[in-house]
Amino acid sequence: KLDFPKIDQASYARVTLTESGGKLIEVKLPEDGPAGDEPPAHLEDFNFDGYPDLAVFRNAGNVQIFYDVYLFDPSRQKFILNKKLSSMPCVEAQLATKTVFSSCNHGSACENWTETYSWSENKLTLIAREGTKCSSKEGCYYEYSEGLKNNKFGTIKSKLICE
Repeated sequence: KLDFPKIDQASYARVTLTESGGKLIEVKLPEDGPAGDEPPAHLEDFNFDGYPDLAVFRNAGNVQIFYDVYLFDPSRQKFILNKKLSSMPCVEAQLATKTVFSSCNHGSACENWTETYSWSENKLTLIAREGTKCSSKEGCYYEYSEGLKNNKFGTIKSKLICE
């Protein structure tokens, strides 16, 4: 059984995760922690293998927050940094649907989107994207959704919105 990640509050310098008294991983935290109620580290099963994985706060922007996500490898009994999950802003595991959701992708004031991924053969695959895109027409933008159709990823619907 994994203990909840212990945060060194005095220096806010590291997260230590132990199992039965033995250290599994120790990760250095950035000097500035997450804003608000966001925890600096949490356990979540990101790949739905029944083992808790570790997410450690890395940095935050205006609307995005990034975690370094370490997947637990039971055969090696260690946590391995997953670069794909770590590159996703506002990443979270959706246990009910066994999907991974990235909720705060942001390109500009009019470009915002969410992405949904599924696991297949230990690989993440983008299965859906929804959001808004800029339009060259003043006061307008596009709402769109993309996904898999006939085994190809592409636009499912796009609608021009003018205010």
